[in-house]
Amino acid sequence: MMNPCQTAECCCQHEYDMKSIDIKLFNRKSVTLWLILLFVSTFGMCDFPESRLMNDSALVSWIEIIFICSFKATLLCLMLLLGRRWKAGLIVAWLLVVLYVAVCVCNFVSYTYYGLGISNKLVAILAQTNRNEVSEFMVSLKDRVLSSLGGPTFWLCVAGLVAATVIIVRYVKAKQMAVTICMMSAAGLVISIYLMFAMHVGRSDVFTSVRVVKTLIRSYRNYNLMSEMMSHKRPHEDIGSIESEKYATNVCVIIGESASRDHLSIYGYPLPTSPRLDSRRDSLFIFSDALASSTLTMYNMERLLSFKSDEDSIKEWWEFPFTVDVFKAAGYRTYWLSNQEKTGIWSNSSYVMIANSDVIRYMKESSEDHILQRPDGILMPDIKRAFADDSVAKFIGIHLYGSHILYSQRYPEEYSRFTGEDIMKVRPRPWLNKQSAQKVAEYDNSILYTDCILDSIIALAEKSSEPSVVIYLSDHGENVFDDRDYTGRDRKSARVPFIIYANGAYRRRNPEIVERMRNAADRPFSTANLIYSLWSLSGVSYSYYDPTRDVLSDSFCPRPRYVDSKVWAEE
Repeated sequence: MMNPCQTAECCCQHEYDMKSIDIKLFNRKSVTLWLILLFVSTFGMCDFPESRLMNDSALVSWIEIIFICSFKATLLCLMLLLGRRWKAGLIVAWLLVVLYVAVCVCNFVSYTYYGLGISNKLVAILAQTNRNEVSEFMVSLKDRVLSSLGGPTFWLCVAGLVAATVIIVRYVKAKQMAVTICMMSAAGLVISIYLMFAMHVGRSDVFTSVRVVKTLIRSYRNYNLMSEMMSHKRPHEDIGSIESEKYATNVCVIIGESASRDHLSIYGYPLPTSPRLDSRRDSLFIFSDALASSTLTMYNMERLLSFKSDEDSIKEWWEFPFTVDVFKAAGYRTYWLSNQEKTGIWSNSSYVMIANSDVIRYMKESSEDHILQRPDGILMPDIKRAFADDSVAKFIGIHLYGSHILYSQRYPEEYSRFTGEDIMKVRPRPWLNKQSAQKVAEYDNSILYTDCILDSIIALAEKSSEPSVVIYLSDHGENVFDDRDYTGRDRKSARVPFIIYANGAYRRRNPEIVERMRNAADRPFSTANLIYSLWSLSGVSYSYYDPTRDVLSDSFCPRPRYVDSKVWAEE
């Protein structure tokens, strides 16, 4: 039986142990380490505010990030503290911390200098880089880092961080620091849990280590998927016989996303969702009865970028010649500029179909590159460079993110023009409530932003002295509480906008084609036959051309149209 002295000694020892733990947790060294890990952790999340994944303003997002990083720093410090119980554990703990710091610093450097944090796209770029490119890249990176080190901004930031650390460590009492760390870490834990439920996409990306592991796994999976898809690619017959009169030396095809014809004011929608196109109405050819061949992006792209027809449900897409390949064979410099993903759940085959393009730019590598999602304006610098290219002829394919689901994420804040109240006033319907009306407003705002992008592209063609045409259509539409309490894609959402702009140089050179466009505006046709109309507009001749499928041809023959392999009937 333990005597009182032993009991007292045990209690004293227990009290000493608790105090020693307190000292280890909140002594100067530990607090300094915690602050360093807090700063470094923010490097791993520095690309989050711009991504808008947190659905908050940049200021609020940064406050949330600081709390989350406080929680991470505390976990790392606790891991190091627990690792001190045995030597091997401490070595492992430090290796994990060093690896974590390295990843955060890499994310910060890559995002700061190249606008690209840890993502599938970054991994793909690194995987495609050879030894010589790595050497050149390292020299360039060294120069940029040294340039930053020589700048006053860098040293002001370093001085500020050092000063803040010294002040906190020397002048803030241990108990006060303990309370602050505990409160900030608890807030960070709560915010992390909240974001796991509140974020629509990328829910676990706030955890840097999880984000890195997921990115590597996704990149490996997407690489295998792309390799399998590319194995289908083959040269097509008669490509060498293609010729072109080059009626248009700039052919620009813009494929929108989820834009319903019935939500554009140029098609009669009661809110001014396409004011810029409305102002250009007299110079546009607006087609009133264009129908997508599917309610899914993937199946539409297989037809928009090849000769596959809407009624063909047997042959695979790779059995047909591709649009880009035909234009390239006709002497056009080919561009593909996309704000959608290169691979992933939404788009699989389109990359293979445009793989021979002279210039390819994807803003993100995968549909799961949530951190890279940006409004379509991010494409404009590349689009301007394409129009400025002095090649004899150019085909410029543009794939927008348009009005993809999560509509509020598809436009900058300044385009939040319409509200739920506007919807209730202009289009009151019995199934609409405050929440659903706001979703309609967000969808309409995304249409409004697309209108701005289209106007900017048309302006580039308008200024060109070369004959230029711009074709805009959407892959499919979206039903956003239009006829019932429902949002999503149904067969009615196959009705899409289809608009052609021809600049002055084109109209002067091709008056006969201009007249044919004017006469064709009300013909019913499937966008799956887009490729035939492109040949009319550009003057390309190819053995696959069928004038009965070309809505711009005098020989056009209306035929049953198919949506998802079923004959379309107006409902």
